[in-house]
Amino acid sequence: MKIFNTSYSDFLKRSLDMHTSQNQAISENIENANTVDYARMDTDFSELLPDTYQKNKITTTSEKHINTLHFSDKWNDKTEETGIDLTKEMSELAINQINHDFNVRAIRRMYDGIRAAIKGHSK
Repeated sequence: MKIFNTSYSDFLKRSLDMHTSQNQAISENIENANTVDYARMDTDFSELLPDTYQKNKITTTSEKHINTLHFSDKWNDKTEETGIDLTKEMSELAINQINHDFNVRAIRRMYDGIRAAIKGHSK
């Protein structure tokens, strides 16, 4: 049905798949943080949604706007051995989980709206 195959629903589905893949990759990096010679898996899956990320990029109109902050303190002593910063991986996992939960809520709202329209209810 066409109401289930809109560009918005396709974006939400692809985004949910992306966050699931990111979660798996980050979890594997955390799992192997103490494994010597482990090659860290790349957790940037933004190429899966290139058109969307470019369209929805936030632009600033003033130099006084706050830019994205990046912290790079190394708290894990084994970072040099394994190449995996456990603190960074855990923070990426938390951010990814928040994005995943937001995506699930957006999908639920979309289907709730469709259900309400079918039943004839209005908010």
